[in-house]
Amino acid sequence: MALDYLTMTGTVTETFRKHALTNINLGYQKLLNYEVGKTGGFSWWGAAPAYTAITSYGLELFTDMKKVTFVDDAVITRIQNYLVSLQGSDSAWGDSGPLHYPSSYDKLATTAHVAFSLAYSGYTGSELTNAI
Repeated sequence: MALDYLTMTGTVTETFRKHALTNINLGYQKLLNYEVGKTGGFSWWGAAPAYTAITSYGLELFTDMKKVTFVDDAVITRIQNYLVSLQGSDSAWGDSGPLHYPSSYDKLATTAHVAFSLAYSGYTGSELTNAI
């Protein structure tokens, strides 16, 4: 995220920080509406069913937001737990759900994406180790 980068490099202006935080906080509130119930799973429109790839991407977004503003830890934990609950007995994740572009998103790609998202968010459970 730009705000995180500019803050780390010491080049962020107060005007930019205020504007960015306003937009990030609005985005945070909007993204919460795409959670299916309080399951930790996310979908394109917030209605069941939740999709693995969308949920995994959401976890990355919330993790990024947390670097610069408040994000409820319960949301991140709920998403992590949801993703872990979808892991197969072979330690992989299967169907990613519908994507809005041509894709060859297969089991390997889905597993790599979910494993990355979990690790990126700080998850350290055995499910991640097994997937890797």
